Amino acid sequence: MFPSSLGKVALSWFHKLAPRSIRGWRQLAEEFTARFLTSRRAPKTFESLSTMKQAESEPIRDYAKKYWETFNEIESCSEEYAIATFKTGLPVRGKLRRSLNMHLVATLAKLMERIEQHARMEDDILREDGRIIAEQTKASVKKVDKPEPKTYRERKEYG
Repeated sequence: MFPSSLGKVALSWFHKLAPRSIRGWRQLAEEFTARFLTSRRAPKTFESLSTMKQAESEPIRDYAKKYWETFNEIESCSEEYAIATFKTGLPVRGKLRRSLNMHLVATLAKLMERIEQHARMEDDILREDGRIIAEQTKASVKKVDKPEPKTYRERKEYG
């Protein structure tokens, strides 16, 4: 049954064991642990949160998503610590950080509410910027579609 519970890499290791090299379950467990312990995913720590920073062009939603995924992997992290580390990971001159400094939040629910407000505002700005860029692109395409005639013949054909 043991081999059927293994993944591709571990199964390959198991099949490559020399015949009669394992004398019992205890030795197999020790060999397996020694070989694959480094493959184990390290648990997240408080330091994981304190080192997180929002990248310059990263949307608030993306940063918040990464932050909450990390936060949820840490056992018994206080709300106060989570709020403080989220805020310090934001750009110093960012609107959300400024808002959090001016109007403190006491709970994660309030923090998430504030994040959502700023994310909606950011979405609206990005949509508006996209609309302006699309309009500029259309205007430049129209100019490219009909170049100015250079010769008399071209002007006559152009009308």
